Amino acid sequence: MKILNELVQSSPQWLDSRVWKISGTKLASVMAWKKAVDTFMFELLSESLAPLEENFISPAMERWTRLEPYAIIEYERKHNEKVEQPWLIIADHSFSICSPDWIIANTEGKYTKALEIKCLGAKKMLKYMLAKEPKDIYKIEKTYYWQIVNYFICLNDLEELTFFLYNPDMYEEKFQIFEMVIKRDQIEKDIAKAKSSILEFEGNFNKLILDLWV
Repeated sequence: MKILNELVQSSPQWLDSRVWKISGTKLASVMAWKKAVDTFMFELLSESLAPLEENFISPAMERWTRLEPYAIIEYERKHNEKVEQPWLIIADHSFSICSPDWIIANTEGKYTKALEIKCLGAKKMLKYMLAKEPKDIYKIEKTYYWQIVNYFICLNDLEELTFFLYNPDMYEEKFQIFEMVIKRDQIEKDIAKAKSSILEFEGNFNKLILDLWV
């Protein structure tokens, strides 16, 4: 595991470091059905062979950018913990990378906790608030879920991740924050499954590169 703090998110250097890598947002494409995986493989390959497409900033992304600083304040106040934001984490096998929202070190300096923040609209927020049992982690949207799994792939010492939902627009304060703590042992099988799928994808991806250049 390698942590890069000198890269500023969305900078040209940061974007370059993500070329031909599987990030949290891309992992869902690796875990999809075969046709979608094949399509994604060519999307990934094109990253260094043509200009990158401009990132589309959706209203949801704008909302997250605006509200995340307030979500962090609420988390630190509630848990009395200080969080850190690394710009990029590279997994041991180097094909997987992670740009965590926030990570938290223990007294030994190991990053054993992480924080994934979503600033959802009211309808989605209420849907998640009905998730009360450990098995309810599977109610998390697939894109979000594999993003969470990727944290555990890239952070060797990670023991748990807090899926932190924040919506200050809710009229009642009790509905403004929802937390779901996900522990490594809860999703160990999916972590192993994802690692295996990534290795298979990497092998096929490298073969595709050779086929194109030969």
